[in-house]
Amino acid sequence: MDECEKIFSRMSDRKDDLSWNSMISGYRHNNLWYKAMVLGLFMIQRGQRLDHFTFVTVLCACASVATLERGMELHASALRARLESNVLVGGALVAMYSQCRRIDFALRVFDMMPKRNVYSWNSMISGYARHGYGEKALRLFSRMVQSGQRLDHICQCS
Repeated sequence: MDECEKIFSRMSDRKDDLSWNSMISGYRHNNLWYKAMVLGLFMIQRGQRLDHFTFVTVLCACASVATLERGMELHASALRARLESNVLVGGALVAMYSQCRRIDFALRVFDMMPKRNVYSWNSMISGYARHGYGEKALRLFSRMVQSGQRLDHICQCS
């Protein structure tokens, strides 16, 4: 990543979406979550457009370092970019709020999602379970099954 950072810094004004996303993805793959988060927030400050991939990666970084304030900044940026209804961004928001101990915010995002995938359901269920709401987790799991959502290896542990 040191070499990548050097190349990236020399690119000055020639940075495009691919180069920004490559750096953030590189940080993610090397578990450098804080650097991924900082670079994503820097993109926003520079007026750079973030796509759903970038939002998801940077939200995961915020969740990994449990920084609610930065995650909320990203949520506001996702709203401005009209990405709040994207199923991947929504699931990442649920996971971020849950991991930052704001299960109430996670539930609000989850309930407002027009479409959910297995990741969204898993994020909300595990958020409930992680914070001591076992009964709510089980009720939500039942709702998930009733909705027809296919279960993955995480859900099939019961």
